[in-house]
Amino acid sequence: MSKERNTDQTGTWLVRGRLVAVLLLAAFVAAGCIGRKVYDHYEELPVAGWEKNDTITFLVPPVAQGGLYSLDLGLRTTTQYPFMSLTLIVEQLTFPLDTAARPLFPVTPRPSVTTLSCRLMDSRGHVKGQGINYFQHDFHVADIVLNAGDSLRFSVRHDMKREILPGISDLGLRLRRN
Repeated sequence: MSKERNTDQTGTWLVRGRLVAVLLLAAFVAAGCIGRKVYDHYEELPVAGWEKNDTITFLVPPVAQGGLYSLDLGLRTTTQYPFMSLTLIVEQLTFPLDTAARPLFPVTPRPSVTTLSCRLMDSRGHVKGQGINYFQHDFHVADIVLNAGDSLRFSVRHDMKREILPGISDLGLRLRRN
């Protein structure tokens, strides 16, 4: 009987060892993904309607490292949104670190403007986002080259014919280092 117990204990230890290995691997993968995220912030919008003249602004603090960054926009909608797509204007201003160091010859940041067409439903009218009552949509805006110490300001507004858009609950911006 002691031989059966010993075999059972060995099997249990193997299962536990594999479980620990899988959990450690998952932790390392999660830590690697989190480490690249520089900025991730959502602004709440009135579900009753986002007015055309309301601009949502995101201020990204100075980045620690230079390199290539990926800019993505997140959008949360409800079933009250009446259209299949959404057109957004995303304006980006980059403020270099050395702007304050040269007050006699300041570098004037030039805005970069992107028109983003966000397809929220397929041709049959099915929502493309994830969710049940609120739907999460993610769209890639651009890849940006930044220097260490650069900060950013993003302004987002809708460019739809309708003045007030109901059914958009949140708008977010995510900046990740590639």
